[in-house]
Amino acid sequence: MSIPDRITPDTSLPPPIVAIAPTPQTQILRGLTILADRVTIRGLSVYGFQGRDRETASLPPADIWIGDRLPTRHRPPSKTLPPEGVVIEQNWLGIAPTGVAPNPASAFGVWITRGRGTQIRGNRIAAHQSSGIFTLAEAENLQISANLIEGNGFTGMPDAIRLEGQIQNTAISGNLIRGNAGSAIYLFKPVGAVDIHHNQITGNGKQGPTAAIYLMGNDHRVMANEITDQSGAGVVVTAAPPESPQPDSRQSLCTVGRAEY
Repeated sequence: MSIPDRITPDTSLPPPIVAIAPTPQTQILRGLTILADRVTIRGLSVYGFQGRDRETASLPPADIWIGDRLPTRHRPPSKTLPPEGVVIEQNWLGIAPTGVAPNPASAFGVWITRGRGTQIRGNRIAAHQSSGIFTLAEAENLQISANLIEGNGFTGMPDAIRLEGQIQNTAISGNLIRGNAGSAIYLFKPVGAVDIHHNQITGNGKQGPTAAIYLMGNDHRVMANEITDQSGAGVVVTAAPPESPQPDSRQSLCTVGRAEY
């Protein structure tokens, strides 16, 4: 995967005109649920979706959830396919068009249980209880570019972007990731490699010392990122636990390029 020129996140993205939010004192788990191919979500404010009163939920609480259609007697899990080609662009997630975060805040921003070729670009993703972007089982060919991701994770999963599961051919490029509770980018037991390049990462790890970029797995590339004002290390590379689906638990092999501290 080639390294393109720097992408500048659009920090001056105008406020959306259309907002999607629960009415006051109403609990709704998800703002938008995407189950079909080639869906585009553009120019919306989506906020206030969470599940504070439930111990468990069949589907995760998030502003946007991407995953399989629910299995039925006629469509068992083995027959389902993940949505392909979903585009999420130029939205404000987690905050109102006024720029104010709701109370209570959204749980997660974008949660991908299963998806292929998802593009998350040019969004403002802020003020979530947990991660702004989270993948669980399958998110191949995921592209996260030119987003402003800030102030997430102070009452839940702390990392701005947390990737788990199958993430082959994922690229995280040209984002401004700042002021989040934990790591800017955290990889946990991934299958597949990620390119992380030309991101501005500043002021993360607000809840305690943590790496700006935490890598688990093999063959990742980290190139030409600017990392400043981090509470812990800039880049940490670690081995996967023995129970990981990785081929083995030896030290991960990653290429770590230029980083400015």
